[in-house]
Amino acid sequence: MMYRIGISDLEVSCIIGCLDEERKNERKIFLDIAYKIKQQKMEDHVASSVDYERVCDMAIQIAKEGKFHLLETLAKKIAEEILHKFSLIYEVYVKVKKPKALQHSDFCFVECELKA
Repeated sequence: MMYRIGISDLEVSCIIGCLDEERKNERKIFLDIAYKIKQQKMEDHVASSVDYERVCDMAIQIAKEGKFHLLETLAKKIAEEILHKFSLIYEVYVKVKKPKALQHSDFCFVECELKA
């Protein structure tokens, strides 16, 4: 049996961007994270799955501490760390959305998918 677990529009304030102006102050970005776990026997407690709060906390920490220039780098780093830290996860998808990065657009975004 396969389960797909996801988090949508996780709000994070962090330094991200290439322009000098973007490097001075934190700005809001949004993360979508989905991952697949394979379990033969799912019990009704968090120990038999992956705690999505721990996944969120890790993603927030990576974004805040990384001070990345590129959305691509942030998405890849989050995906790699999720696969590394959580052994039940065999596939992960990360979408990083940067609001108002372009004048006439709601968001710019990058998507990254990795498999163990």
